[in-house]
Order: sequence, then C-alpha cells, then structure tokens
Amino acid sequence: MDLRARVALAATIILFLIFTSDDVLVPLFGERFPPFHRNDVTFLVVSRARSGTDWLDSMLNDAVDVCARDEPLGDVNTWRRAEAAAGVETSELDRRHAALIKEKIHAVTFGQFTKYMTRDNVTNHHVRCDDDIVTARGFKWFHMQGGICPYGEGKYCGQNPAVDRVFRDWLRKHEVRIIMLERHGLAKYVSGLLKTNQTLPKHCETAACVARVGEVTVDVSVRNLLAKMKKEAKEWDAMRAWASTAGAAFLDVQFDDLARDPVRVVSDMYAFLGAQPHETNPHLLVKSIQRPLDEIIANYAEVEAALVGTPWEVPERRRVF
Repeated sequence: MDLRARVALAATIILFLIFTSDDVLVPLFGERFPPFHRNDVTFLVVSRARSGTDWLDSMLNDAVDVCARDEPLGDVNTWRRAEAAAGVETSELDRRHAALIKEKIHAVTFGQFTKYMTRDNVTNHHVRCDDDIVTARGFKWFHMQGGICPYGEGKYCGQNPAVDRVFRDWLRKHEVRIIMLERHGLAKYVSGLLKTNQTLPKHCETAACVARVGEVTVDVSVRNLLAKMKKEAKEWDAMRAWASTAGAAFLDVQFDDLARDPVRVVSDMYAFLGAQPHETNPHLLVKSIQRPLDEIIANYAEVEAALVGTPWEVPERRRVF
C-alpha cells in the first residue's frame, strides 16, 4: 500500500471514530451500544441507605417508558478490595476501577439491562431498556459507592481521581437529571438498626413478612442516636449542595412527602424526567414495619425525651413508623 492509500485509510478511520464515538462506541472500551436518542433523558437517584429508594425504584419502573436500575455500582468497592488483596498494583487497579465505573454507567445510559414490571399482581412483564419505548434511563447511587465525593472528606473521598473524573464527565456529557430522596428522623434511624439484624428481610412483599418483622423490638442508645443524626444532617446538606449543581436539573424529594402521597410525588418525578403521565402503583413493595415507634423502641420514653427541642422531635401525630 503506497503512502497516499495509507493516508486515505487513516483519514477514513479517524472520520468513522469521530462520527460514531458519541452514539455507538463507548470511549476507551470499543464496546458497541445501540444508537442513543438525543431527546432521551438520563437520570441519577441520589440518596442514603434506608431512605425508601427501593420503593421509589419500583414506582418509577411502573411506567413503561422509565427504566431505573438498582445500584449498578453497589459491588464496585468489594471488587476493588478483592483485586487489591490479589496483589494488583495500585496504578493498574485505579485504571481498572475507572474503566469498570465507566462501563457500568454507560451500560445504564444506553439501556443495556432489563426491568421487570408487575401486572395483575404478577411480576411477568419484562422491558428491555434499550427499547425505543423507553425515554428515561437511570440508576440509584449512594454516597459510599464511589465516583464522586459530595462531602469533601471521609474514607470514600479522593481514592481515585480518575473515577471522580469519569463520573463528572458522564454527568456533564449526558446532561444527567438528579433526583435526591431525603429521609430524616427517628424512623430512618430505627430502620437502620433493624437492618443490622441479619435474620430479618430488608424489604417485604407479603403480610407474613410484615408479621415477622413486627415481632422485633430495639433498644436505642440516645447518645449514639443524637451523634448519628447530627452527622447525617451535615452530610445531607453537603449532598444536597453537590446534587443541586452537579447535573443539568435537580429535584429534591422528601420521604415524608413521598409516603404521604406517593402517586402525586412520583407523577411529579415522571414530569421531571419527561415521561408520559402515569398513575403509579405504590403497593409494589409493602412497608416492612407498620407498628408505631413507641411499640418498636423498647426505651421509647427515654428517646422521646432526648429529642425534645431538637430538629428530630417526634410530634404526636408522627409517632407511627
């Protein structure tokens, strides 16, 4: 092949990469994805554990044109620890870590997953999230899963600048819309305590499951409770400050509002995501704890007294879980 032919071939390859990299090829991987429709919406649900995100995911996914993926980055920190234990050198591990984050978030962006919808009380309706009917795709993310550091400090911050850069570039390039689900107060704290009981299910779908969880009571350390709530309040503030400016648009949702009127609040989310109007089904997951707080907490009188005068004081009308 003479020089002119080589130049022509190189130019052809460069032009092909320029015109296909955004929509077909994921940079650095060479992995093929279906064409990405420019009017589609990419979103991120930002929250903390025990804040109702699984319930929210089930309601978002009740609309056929919305696909919400459950924590695709949830296993990345475990993977990194295993690779480090296997002796992978830090710089190589950082490179692999950034590549893995990029692969996972791009797979969601381009709909490389399937959601399962419940119809007629049976989970039997599968939707491929790269289908043309889907116009909004996103996933749930917790602060400890890496990729960004809204608090500016802590053990999950600054571990790998390449990962942070991948996450920020994704937020900017895809004009990601951010939904933040906040949950504060005593009920969230108690939910976290119950989660530590490994014999209990984390979520319920049946009355029998609810009855089993209902047999359990907890003792609450007042000192730990107040320290935890103060720490979480600062972290929520930091997360909100980050989330409100990190994406192309921001919607702040309070769990109490969601619990009070889930259909209306999720309808507002559908509108925020540009999805078609739909009346979601709020009963896809059942509240695992349905007893009043003063029946769940063995030392409730002590806890109630300690919270008087704080932002987390429990009014009479809200002493139910």
